[in-house]
Amino acid sequence: MRRKLVFNGWGSKDLLEFLASIGKETAEQLSQQEVIGIISKYCADYNLFDPEKRNRILCDAKLRALFRRKWINKNGIRTHVEKHFAENQLDDGGDDDDDDDAMEIGELVNQGLEVGEGSGENFVVSGEKRKRILRPEADCQKKGKGVVVVHKGLFASVTAENIKRVYLRKSVLYALMKEPESFDVKVVGCFVRVKTDPSDYSRTTSHLLALVTGVKRSPENAEMRDSVLLEVPCVLKDVPISEVSDENFTEDECEDLRQRVKDGMLKRPLVADFQEKAQSLHEVITRDSS
Repeated sequence: MRRKLVFNGWGSKDLLEFLASIGKETAEQLSQQEVIGIISKYCADYNLFDPEKRNRILCDAKLRALFRRKWINKNGIRTHVEKHFAENQLDDGGDDDDDDDAMEIGELVNQGLEVGEGSGENFVVSGEKRKRILRPEADCQKKGKGVVVVHKGLFASVTAENIKRVYLRKSVLYALMKEPESFDVKVVGCFVRVKTDPSDYSRTTSHLLALVTGVKRSPENAEMRDSVLLEVPCVLKDVPISEVSDENFTEDECEDLRQRVKDGMLKRPLVADFQEKAQSLHEVITRDSS
């Protein structure tokens, strides 16, 4: 389980100590954008960018103490900073009798607790601030030591551990084609890895993770494998299965997906979305990876 953050006023103890160590005043709250700017400048001043991958920041001792990572993606600074602000934590409230339990569960979820619902599939729940109070009786239920059942209406974090459960390599897609009656239902809502447009100079990776939103069939190639075309909104044309990657995605590609979700370019996934898909795909994905 991830380390629990301790808050002192508007920010986490780790964030305030980092800012103080580089001479920044923390008596008055800084905005998230200000903190992101401070960290970006710190990385530039101390030349912390990976010389081989310029979009990657190699954390020194101070940043490791803050982020607990050896490196982070440059585009992911905002994601890592947000959880260090008290205003982004789940609200408590309501009856005094319920507050302690509600906050306890809320903090576990906010720290990225892996949760499941008895199927053996675990999901990391997002720490995004909710509009409603997280109640153990409504949203979570303790079920034995170390197991927490979480309401399916919560957002699921876009993490590599979550995505790999609904990630379809080319070989998996070909295997699913052997059951055409269930192919569309199983594939739509999953992620595939496709090549980026070489003319799009804003892309920092050669491939990207794409959400499959629909399936088409080409009448000209009805008897061929490439009769099936995947609709993915982030590329200009429908993608035949032969052009889907058969390799695993990278951390940078997952970080890029996370940023696109955060920017509103993709719908935030729910625990229910991941759970339903993972259960239907578990056998074929496990068989393909063995």
